[in-house]
Amino acid sequence: MVASSHPMKTRVETPALHPRQVNAETGWSLRSLRGPERSSPGIHRLPSYLSLVAAILRRTPLHFSAIVLLVLVSQILFFATIWLPWKVLVVLSGAEPRLMPETVGVLSQQDQVLILGFTAVLAYLLHLASEKAIGWLCMHGAGKQRSASGKTGLFNNQREVAEQLYRKLVRCLADACFVAVALSLLFLLYPALPFLFLGWSILFGTATWCAAICSRPTRHWISKSLGWVLGVYANAGFFCALGWLIYAHWRGVMPMLYISFIALFVMRLALQQSASIVLNLRGLVRQRSQAMALFLPDVPWPSQLPRNSPFGDLSLEANRVRWIRKLVESREGVIQGDWTIRMSAMECGNVSVFFVSITSGGDPSDGPSGYLVKLFNHTRDALAQQEADLLNVEGPSLPTFEWLGETKVKGYLCHLMRWEPQAERMENAAHGQAAGALRIQLLSHDPSPTLIEKYRRSRPDLRARLKPDMCDMLLRSIADEKQIQCVEHLRDIWDDLVHVLDDLPVQLTLPWLNAQSLYKRQSGQYCLHHWAGWCLEPVGAGWPLSPRTSKELHDALQKAAKIRPALQSVTPRAAELSARLFEFERRFSISNYNGAANMAPKLLRAYSPDPSAIP
Repeated sequence: MVASSHPMKTRVETPALHPRQVNAETGWSLRSLRGPERSSPGIHRLPSYLSLVAAILRRTPLHFSAIVLLVLVSQILFFATIWLPWKVLVVLSGAEPRLMPETVGVLSQQDQVLILGFTAVLAYLLHLASEKAIGWLCMHGAGKQRSASGKTGLFNNQREVAEQLYRKLVRCLADACFVAVALSLLFLLYPALPFLFLGWSILFGTATWCAAICSRPTRHWISKSLGWVLGVYANAGFFCALGWLIYAHWRGVMPMLYISFIALFVMRLALQQSASIVLNLRGLVRQRSQAMALFLPDVPWPSQLPRNSPFGDLSLEANRVRWIRKLVESREGVIQGDWTIRMSAMECGNVSVFFVSITSGGDPSDGPSGYLVKLFNHTRDALAQQEADLLNVEGPSLPTFEWLGETKVKGYLCHLMRWEPQAERMENAAHGQAAGALRIQLLSHDPSPTLIEKYRRSRPDLRARLKPDMCDMLLRSIADEKQIQCVEHLRDIWDDLVHVLDDLPVQLTLPWLNAQSLYKRQSGQYCLHHWAGWCLEPVGAGWPLSPRTSKELHDALQKAAKIRPALQSVTPRAAELSARLFEFERRFSISNYNGAANMAPKLLRAYSPDPSAIP
């Protein structure tokens, strides 16, 4: 490979977002709730965390004390649910049970079994009640903390986040108290086990830390699978303790059996609570700025800086050149020339589109060649798979650029197409004309049985989504008398109305075509490069609604029927009804009940040939 002598050109375009791409929760507040944030350096300091703990203890001391006590009680009761059934087995075996009240020990075997069994059930119920009480105390304490801080409008779901953070912080402290009590008890029962606990914790923690430092992929895996890693820590630590007791038995220095059982179980509880502490601490570190802003009056909500993520790293100019060139040349072989890469973001920044133009050193009249690379974030995996399934089956017969296949880059799904740098992007009035021509092409396209079957196994079509109780829901949600009258009439003819869809063939639909980037090739053909979100719906569904919808569908059906004979039996009225039912269902699905009710008069007019029958 010969490196280009020209600098890599990179331009970032930000296309307009259509309604499907816009997230109602988009913004700095939502980003802060989804992962690690960067905040001011002072928040990273230990005194800030100590101030947070001091605020919790100062404002809700009774809540904290009660939670610590309930955690201890809950774990003791949980121990009893394991210990008491074992006692039942000891009594049934005829052996003399230890650590049993004298008043119970003098009873008959049958009475002892009944008492122990009932006590085990009662202990478990009290354990559940204790956990419920802890949850209520956390909710009440979080509300008191939030009120004392005097903050307002920090971010969305502020109450829920405050409760979660308070629960994590208090449980960390309570679990730490329990671990301290458990280690003290272990020291009294079997002094070797506390040292084994500390040694195993230090060894496992050091090994995990070294693995994370030495390998970045391992660090990401540990962060993603921390719960599983801590499960290994707790279970492996328990088996280490078990192995130590077996070794002590071989040497003849193991304590009595019931003491060994208690010590082993306490050891397991201490390991599990230690793992819980680490998980809660990780959650607090990830949401440290929310915790400080919620509970400390003198700490304002910090402005959020852009987050650095593995997906974002691949889009950086310093990194994209290397992996894009490697990807393209793995499919096409070594390519000599000057590489120019432009970038565009779609789907709220979760899909990065790279337009690659390569100018060779040969005949300039040949023009540059190019490739289109689309990288999908994990939140758009479903869209990536859906687009790949469509293009793998129907790509050659669709108005799109040549499909070269799918792959993965650093775990992210990636699509590759052959790009025409000379293609002209359609804008303004030309975009509307191109969108109309592409809709007719999609109407003319006859989906293959394989694609239809795959889609039907995946998602319900429009006919299945139109439920009989939709009108009843609308009637409970609207107040205008005229709307109510129209919706009641719509409910009366609902079954006949949706039955019209049963006889319509399906078509490939892109409901948000108006917001997609359209291009015109040198041959004059219009084409798309983004097919995520496609669906198979009855003919007419997804067509844009306007006063000219009926005429547009009439003309489109006439043109498309020349290519697709199955459309010859489709009437413009049925296609228009399908388009309006599609929009009706879309509004209903997003709880826009008033907007769906506004569709009722036009649905009635599209269905009934007699306008006088419309109320």
